[in-house]
Amino acid sequence: QLKIIHHDKIKVGQYFDSFRDRIMFPIFDAYNNPMGFTSRATKKNQQPKYLNSSESIAFIKKRLLYGINLAKSSIRDKNQLILCEGNMDAITLHQKGFTNTVAIMGTAYNSTLTPTLKSLSKNIILALDTDAAGYEAAKRANQLLLQDDVISKYISFAPYKDPDEYLSKKSSLDLEKMIDSSPSFIDFELTNIRDNQRPNSIEQKIETIKQATELLKPLGKSVYSKEKLSEFALSIGIKSSPEELLAEFAKEAPPRQQTILQAEPKGEKKPTPDITTSNHVVSTIFLSKSMELAVREILKNPELMELEKWSEMLDLLNPNEVKMWFTSIQKLYFEVDDQDFGPMVLDVLNKENVTPEFKSIVGAAIYRSEGRTPLDVKGQNQLLSDLTKRIKKEQLIEKRKQLFTEHLNAPTPEQEEILRQINNIQLQIKNIN
Repeated sequence: QLKIIHHDKIKVGQYFDSFRDRIMFPIFDAYNNPMGFTSRATKKNQQPKYLNSSESIAFIKKRLLYGINLAKSSIRDKNQLILCEGNMDAITLHQKGFTNTVAIMGTAYNSTLTPTLKSLSKNIILALDTDAAGYEAAKRANQLLLQDDVISKYISFAPYKDPDEYLSKKSSLDLEKMIDSSPSFIDFELTNIRDNQRPNSIEQKIETIKQATELLKPLGKSVYSKEKLSEFALSIGIKSSPEELLAEFAKEAPPRQQTILQAEPKGEKKPTPDITTSNHVVSTIFLSKSMELAVREILKNPELMELEKWSEMLDLLNPNEVKMWFTSIQKLYFEVDDQDFGPMVLDVLNKENVTPEFKSIVGAAIYRSEGRTPLDVKGQNQLLSDLTKRIKKEQLIEKRKQLFTEHLNAPTPEQEEILRQINNIQLQIKNIN
């Protein structure tokens, strides 16, 4: 049952519903226990678009699958699991008879979900959105599933954006046929690589083979991997054996750098994280005391980025390069496992041209976060509130200092207006508790 709750006016000091003016979806675990809620905005420009219950011992978004309590028996009966992206997609698929469907909570598939999926069926079909984010999510899910020896299949709903839109235009029978003929995600990707590259020269073919071996790397030197590589190589005119190709291109990647404070071995290439980050180049980053503290605490407690008031903190982050960097880090946090977050933050930082001082701040924060005890929801909100107040107060003090300088050098007619601004800032500083 969907419910929209309206509150037009909320007075200061009153309790209010976090999910006001939203469609709410209860989230159950596999044993039909209620764990929390997710909700979708109903008004134009309402932010965030999706809002979840706060993280808790019960509600850990990255470990939950929407609809699993209703789908698990059907999944076992059919020995097939359809994995989609959103709550509405899952509801529509169930309504159309595809009761073996579950949805990830957002686009961030992570390895903690794999054991649950495998326990139901290893015949997994990726039915995510057809936009760029959905496709990247499918790629990541496939790579993580391959590490557990699960060969997932893939269906594309193009030109429609998702299963919900597809089923509003097409019949259930059309989707059934598409599922029956769906290729493995590996085959889909290999076909894309070949068709997009269309290699002619030996050099181009070698580069194309490198991409194929990277895709197959999670399978190691298995028979399946060798056969797929051999089949792909022949399709582009390479006659070397799969053993030779694997030996040449599918070498083990160097271990991830654990902290930015460690010396990097000479000649060792840094691994590239499997995420999309900003390509901006930052030559210098100078942080004020409160901003440095904020960077340290956010990286030590990345769950702050899940809070409703995070957007207010993001607006305050300064300089702009730091704000852009944290936007990338927030996306990374939602897409990787907790244990991978720190090392991959450092990988992202190594791609940017930043000062050693900033690298040291980030590295120290990641190092100190190891083995920490996570804050409860009350502690998270209190920490974010304290950091926000510190930054606001420091920025106001800096603005006041600039105005004092302007007052000394300003013509007499302008001095009165500057004094008025200084008094106004003084009141704002006093009101920050």
